[in-house]
Amino acid sequence: MKVYKYAVTLHTQLGARSGTFIRYVGDSCSEKGYIEVLGKRNPYTARVEATGKCTISGTIGTLIKDLNFQGEGYIYPDKLEIFLWGGRTRCRLEGTIEEVRDEEIL
Repeated sequence: MKVYKYAVTLHTQLGARSGTFIRYVGDSCSEKGYIEVLGKRNPYTARVEATGKCTISGTIGTLIKDLNFQGEGYIYPDKLEIFLWGGRTRCRLEGTIEEVRDEEIL
């Protein structure tokens, strides 16, 4: 399994927030991981095609409430750009690669 770590910025209505995006990628196009932003680790699941096009869903904990989100965009080995939405909230998540490592499946 490959583990990708990205430095990301979540662009929200209240401004930009820095964080980390971790992907755990196996042999299938389904993956899981987490988005760490606002001091919270938020799990996600995604489907990423060979072209990088993705659909993603999960929850982001904000200072006020937890936001269940859906999203679409692109995840590449070196960068990502995903548009997220949940209810009336819309935001953009973008980032660049920091680290890639191999990890054994336990």
